[in-house]
Amino acid sequence: MMVRSKLDWSLDAGAGLTARPLVHGDLDVMGRLLAEPEVAFWYDDSPIAEQVAELGAHIESDCVSPFLVVLGGQPIGYIQAYHANRDPWWTAFGVPQETFGLDMFLAECRECGLGPRLTRAMIDRLCAMDGIRRIQIDPDPANGRAIRAYEKAGFRIIGVFPGYYPGEEMLYMTIET
Repeated sequence: MMVRSKLDWSLDAGAGLTARPLVHGDLDVMGRLLAEPEVAFWYDDSPIAEQVAELGAHIESDCVSPFLVVLGGQPIGYIQAYHANRDPWWTAFGVPQETFGLDMFLAECRECGLGPRLTRAMIDRLCAMDGIRRIQIDPDPANGRAIRAYEKAGFRIIGVFPGYYPGEEMLYMTIET
């Protein structure tokens, strides 16, 4: 069974923490969030304008679903779900059919338990879809804060693998549904 790849729903993680589909009008705020030192350190070395353009492309993508994370009406981060089997990079790793991946960052309100709560809400929503077999995430192995949040949300470490760019590594973590 083929699972719909583009997700067009909003997510309520409770206590005012929500995620809604990213729209082009959000790209300026995404630039501000990506420029936050805690995000910029882990996220990407490319210029902010290129990162924002990539997020804008995700809005139009049929296999990546980008969401703006909001707390009490204020944008604080980003989460995306993507259909890993539609990405040649992941299919080369042999991920099971119907695998979804997550990427996320919180630019504000860290160390408040929001990361695990947001991640768990997204996992629960994805698991409610028919045919999902695995959810994956791939933080930097040195990003202890993110790894702890993902473990609290239920992810298990599989191992360290080469990353997208030469010399980069990722910690591959999964939840089997």
